[in-house]
Amino acid sequence: MKRLIYLVALCLLAASPVGAAEPLRLSGPPVVESLPLMAMASQGRLPGLDLAVEFRPWRGPDQLRAMIAGGQVDGVLITTAMAAVLRARGLPCRVLAVMSPPVWLVTAKPRLASLADMADRPIVLPFGPGEMPALLLRAVAAQSGVSLRTSQAGSALEAVNLLAMGRADGAVLSEPAASLAVAKAGLERPLHKSLDLRQAWALAFPQCPQLASTALALVGPRANDPAVGQAVARAFGQSCPWVQEHDDQARALAAAMFPDLAAQLTPGARPVISLLDGPEGQRAALFVLARLHELSPAATGGVLPGPELWAAQP
Repeated sequence: MKRLIYLVALCLLAASPVGAAEPLRLSGPPVVESLPLMAMASQGRLPGLDLAVEFRPWRGPDQLRAMIAGGQVDGVLITTAMAAVLRARGLPCRVLAVMSPPVWLVTAKPRLASLADMADRPIVLPFGPGEMPALLLRAVAAQSGVSLRTSQAGSALEAVNLLAMGRADGAVLSEPAASLAVAKAGLERPLHKSLDLRQAWALAFPQCPQLASTALALVGPRANDPAVGQAVARAFGQSCPWVQEHDDQARALAAAMFPDLAAQLTPGARPVISLLDGPEGQRAALFVLARLHELSPAATGGVLPGPELWAAQP
């Protein structure tokens, strides 16, 4: 069955009728929120529009920036901060959906009461100091009055390996990398998903507790096409529950389209995608961006975005 799904998915991705409009190119990193994009691509065409759909993975922020600059993608799963930066730099970018995925602090402790439990202990972060994991941790730590020691890894998998080797006391990881770190840990040094930064954020900022850190956005020429934006947002919203209800098929799609992600998915663990609805998501995202801007104006491109960051309605 899985082999059949692989072959169907690959055939659909390869299909592009002569004379048809350029396909809609969707892209995401090795996180569970990319699974709905693959489900959309596996359907072959975007419902409501005569538009083929493809999926192209990205593995690091620098690669993604190059893909956007080169016009190689149309719809991308990015951080809300990157969406703000793109818009601030004059690049067409419209947010279609906002998510609040878990951001785990993985440590050897079964549970952390707060970030204060990690004060002055080494924490490794995927990617650089200006990327979202580091920014979120800094924002919560600053609001909570906690001093943290951090270092950077080149990727989430590198952070997992450093943690497993005991070269850090904690790592900030999204899913499925957090579950992978726990699964890879040996009996001598078991690891745990000790603290969800969403909980730490809610404690630090009770006035707006939703940590809206991730966005699905259109970039480039199609960012200003309301019909495309509406169709993509609707298809993504429908694909999220499908992925959660059909985790075996979703894993099979990942194996065909994004093996790096498939290798991290833990069998039997259902993906959970936390979508924030329209006004709630926009309000939460703007609050998060305001806090990051206070911490470092460069995090949002030097300015704070307004409602124009969100997709226009047809």
